[in-house]
Amino acid sequence: MSADKDGFFVAVWQDGGPLQRSREEQLASLPPEKAKEAEALLAQAAELEKTLPTKEVPMACAVKEGDTMDQKIFVRGDYHNPGDPVERTVPAILRLSAPAPTVKTKSGRLELADWIVDPANPLPARVMANRIWLGHFGDGIVRTPDNYGRLGERPSNPELLDYLAQRFMDGGWSVKKMHRLIMLSKTYQMSAAYDAETKGKDPENRLLSHFPRQRLSIEEIRDAYLAMGGDLDLTMGGTLDPGVGTDGETSTGRISMNPEKTNRRSIYLPLRRSNLPTLYTLFDFGDATTPEGHRNPTTVATQALFAMNSPLVIREARNVADSVLKQERQDKRRVQEIYLRVLDRRPDANEIDQGLTYLTNFRKKWDQIDEEQAWTSLTHVLMASNEFIFVY
Repeated sequence: MSADKDGFFVAVWQDGGPLQRSREEQLASLPPEKAKEAEALLAQAAELEKTLPTKEVPMACAVKEGDTMDQKIFVRGDYHNPGDPVERTVPAILRLSAPAPTVKTKSGRLELADWIVDPANPLPARVMANRIWLGHFGDGIVRTPDNYGRLGERPSNPELLDYLAQRFMDGGWSVKKMHRLIMLSKTYQMSAAYDAETKGKDPENRLLSHFPRQRLSIEEIRDAYLAMGGDLDLTMGGTLDPGVGTDGETSTGRISMNPEKTNRRSIYLPLRRSNLPTLYTLFDFGDATTPEGHRNPTTVATQALFAMNSPLVIREARNVADSVLKQERQDKRRVQEIYLRVLDRRPDANEIDQGLTYLTNFRKKWDQIDEEQAWTSLTHVLMASNEFIFVY
């Protein structure tokens, strides 16, 4: 095929090969009725081209049934040296209780999907229930969520894991129902406080004698800062990635976006596996080149420096302070309002006194200081506190 100057793909065949000629020459070589039909089709194509989107249409990978075959083993990985054929079935290592299905379709994908959700096959439900539990408590009932084999850890409470897996299947594999079940439980609603006796009996909190304290993810921290300052962009959908296709994959226009320079929710920020934002890696975002079921939390000084010096945090602290100052209230009521907005609770009498004392000392230390700076500093302190960054 070839394209003429007007963008239409036209070609004629002569002696078994394409011969490129102008549109007029090709139409002239056709019988009158065929030439008229071709002209109508070309005019229709021209009208359709006017309706095409100006940008490349987003594409996604998908699968469909087609011709299949039983693949042969490549001996020592050499495709020039095929060995015995391998039937299309579930890998033997995964066949714990449910038998392998008989492949009746071409690819076997339908049989594999049915096998995964078969009630006689508890492994997928256990894995998913454990992942959901991990998201709420920081650690799963099985603390190696990527490994349920001999090298992985044993479940701390196998009966609980089986109970959750059964409820998950009975609930139609609904993740929302699992969230509701866990969050309404007494275990989830426990305090993180514990005493020496409890620590002696359950030092690693494997028995969940108290709620495990855990740090918010960097996505939650960032979005919470923007939300409390009134800057979080709640626009649904869309993309912030200016790149299209694979052209310029390593160009500067396709690197990961700086999370501190946009107000969109973190879920919409485009990420490049080889160029993750510094802020994300600082808070243990994880290796984007390999699948990981659990982020390994670290505590380093640079995390505190981010909370102290980030322009994003300072800006949102100023927004909260400005909003509170606009209200005609006494300083005591303003301190209470800031606690409610940042920590989602009312301060006790001692905390109110500490806040007022902080404001007084701040004003004395800096001669030429305005009220906005003083209240911004107090708000900033609460936004950088462990109580905000950690879940108790």
